[in-house]
Amino acid sequence: MKETRRRVLLAGSSSLLASPAIAQGRQGQTQGGQTLLSENNRGTSILVIGDSHSNGLAIGLTWVLAWGVNVDARGIVNTGLARADAQMSNFSNWFTRLEELLRAASNRYAAAVISLGSVDNQRLTFADGRESLAFGSQEYAEAYAERMARLAGMLRAARIAPVWVGLPSAGSPQIDQAYAWIDALQVQATRRANIPYLHLRPLTLNNGRYDEKWFNGRSHPTSLRQPDALHFTQNGYFRIAEVLVPRIEAQLGNRRLPRR
Repeated sequence: MKETRRRVLLAGSSSLLASPAIAQGRQGQTQGGQTLLSENNRGTSILVIGDSHSNGLAIGLTWVLAWGVNVDARGIVNTGLARADAQMSNFSNWFTRLEELLRAASNRYAAAVISLGSVDNQRLTFADGRESLAFGSQEYAEAYAERMARLAGMLRAARIAPVWVGLPSAGSPQIDQAYAWIDALQVQATRRANIPYLHLRPLTLNNGRYDEKWFNGRSHPTSLRQPDALHFTQNGYFRIAEVLVPRIEAQLGNRRLPRR
């Protein structure tokens, strides 16, 4: 059993940032799903949605949590909340996508982890053709916050506890500046909508600077970040998951989830 699980994880890690699906779920589980943990649908199920970071977080959760907890990875690379126009290319409409996921789910999720924002440093567009909003503007921030609240509201309406994971620091000063603005936006939006938020950025800063080996107050022997200085290594996502799981448990009435 342990060896089977290890093969699934290793198969997924090689395409962690390139594929919207990390691993194929076991036969008999949710149709078309990518459940990474547990041989059946009994027990706690955690939905993980968002961009490429969400795929990494899902793998990290599988390394922290034990069998009996389903981690359903539904992230899609290069997706976000900024684009809502008809020509959104690779961008997914997460409201439609989430509605479909909830309708098709064969078992109710207890919690959902959301990671979005890494590609939202662009103009915010609307499906009805209204004029787009400039990144960094107050109007953008307000519209973006409304979309965050709407997504979390859909989960709450389905009796699923949302936990939002913020953006990390980035190696590129230009990208890091954009990430810092999105992070500040998300902090305010989650407070206003009372959405639990894992404030990831300060955990990845060493005295205010990007450090590929730094996480949660200490330096690690090897790099926790990918060469792109944006994503994490598998070990990096594992470290995030260690911090994330208690946040999920808090939303489940402090019910402790089984660890490996």
